[in-house]
Amino acid sequence: MLMHILKDIIDVNKSDSLAKVIDMQGVKSMTDLFIMTEEDILALEYDDNGVKTPIKRTKMYLIRLIQTWNIHLNYFHVMQINWMD
Repeated sequence: MLMHILKDIIDVNKSDSLAKVIDMQGVKSMTDLFIMTEEDILALEYDDNGVKTPIKRTKMYLIRLIQTWNIHLNYFHVMQINWMD
């Protein structure tokens, strides 16, 4: 589900730094993404041809946006989403 959201909805391809960092850090589900703390997000880095590279702030903001979107959907009862699909 996580890669579907990233690829098909947010248009993040496999070569994007966000996809690389999610893969390298072992983030396998939307729940993994939702429970990431600010410290976790700030510490994210990926392997860029043998060089550990931190992700750009815009990618950090995208993670926060996804987290906030989920809170909004649940808090305001807009819709209940089964992220396990």
